[in-house]
Order: sequence, then C-alpha cells, then structure tokens
Amino acid sequence: GTPSSKWSMTTHADWMEGNFFLVEHDEMDLGAMGKSKELAVMGYDPDNKVYTYRAFSSMGEAENATGTLDGNTLTWLSDEHMNGQVMKGRFTMKILSPTAYDMKFELSQDGKQWMTAMEGKATKKYQP
Repeated sequence: GTPSSKWSMTTHADWMEGNFFLVEHDEMDLGAMGKSKELAVMGYDPDNKVYTYRAFSSMGEAENATGTLDGNTLTWLSDEHMNGQVMKGRFTMKILSPTAYDMKFELSQDGKQWMTAMEGKATKKYQP
C-alpha cells in the first residue's frame, strides 16, 4: 500500500547464555516511515519442530512467527495485524552463503494468493 522505497537495517545478535536463543537488536531506517528499533528473540521449539521468532519494535509492533528449514531456504509464517485486518505473512530467506541471503516478505488475505510487500538482500559486514 505504499510506494517502493529503499530501507536499511543493522542487526547485532548474540547467543543468550545456554545457547538456546539468539537475541537480536535491530536499528532500521525505513525511509519515509522513519526510524525504528527492534528487539527479537529466535529459538527452536523441539515439540512442534519449528523455529520461533518473537519481536517487539519501537513503533509499537509485536510479532510472532514460526519457521521451517528446507535445504537452504528458511520460511517464516505469521499473522500480520494491519489497519484492523489480520493477514497472513510469509518471510522467505534463501541462504546464499554464510554471510548473505536473499529475502522476500509476502502478504495474503486467504493464505493462497500472495502479494510481495518487500524484497531485498542481506549482507554481513565485519564489525570489529
């Protein structure tokens, strides 16, 4: 629903003690939408055999997703709350190397027909 624009995000992630959960701190520049910060926690749920993702942003958003890995592709599914509507979200990460992945975020009203909302490439930059 918004015009295409460039955005950027910087992430710093560390394993929580015990190495069961990865804790991320993100800083985003979303162009016309402004700047945002996010805290995310990723893990694995062995009972349901899915990866878990929970995030909270400075824009008041809370997100909960589950992910599955198939070869080099990690697919996250979520319910997205937008303007009083609930839509299905699908975030796909195709791992290209240990330092890069392609990403695509799609939305669907029915879980069958998907519309691309965002796509791009993530690259790890060395930070001493």
